[in-house]
Amino acid sequence: MSLQTTFKRVPIGELKVSSVRDAVIVTQHPWFMSLLKEHHLYFFNAELGAITPMQYLLFYETTKDENGVVNENPRHIAHWGKVKEIIYDVRPVDIIHIPELHSMTNELKYWNEIKTWKMNHIVLLEEIGEFKTPLPLEDSYQARYLVNKTTTFPKLRDANTIDKLYKEE
Repeated sequence: MSLQTTFKRVPIGELKVSSVRDAVIVTQHPWFMSLLKEHHLYFFNAELGAITPMQYLLFYETTKDENGVVNENPRHIAHWGKVKEIIYDVRPVDIIHIPELHSMTNELKYWNEIKTWKMNHIVLLEEIGEFKTPLPLEDSYQARYLVNKTTTFPKLRDANTIDKLYKEE
C-alpha cells in the first residue's frame, strides 16, 4: 500500500509577476513568531480556502499572552519575510516528503502541535528581515481585519503606520 500525497509545490519565482501580490499582512501569536524565526515557515489554514501567491509576508504581532510569553512588538509589524515557495494542501503525514520541514519535526514544541492539524498551506521563506522602525497600528479596532490584507511596495515604503498600508488615500 502506498501513501498518496496531496500537496502541490509552487515556487514564487516561476510565476508571472502579474499573478503575485506584492505583500500580505498576516497575524502572529508568540508561538507562531517563534516558529517563524527558527524555521522560516508560515502556516495558512487550508480550511479557510486557497491563498493567492505573494512576494512578501508582513507579520503583525498580536497582544496574545501564551503562558507568560508575549510578542516583542505587540500591535506592530516589525518583521517581514521574502516568500520562496508556497506548498498547498499539506497534511501532517505529507511532511516526511518535504525536506525543508524535517528540522521542524525534530522540535517537539512545534511538532506535537502541528501533527494534530488537518490541512495547511505552508509558506517557505528564503529570508526574514526586521524593519528599523516597527509600524504601529493606529486603529486597534482594525486588528481583526488585518489578516490577508494586500499592500503594495510604494505604500510600504511610504507608510509610518499599518493603517496606511491598505487604506486608499
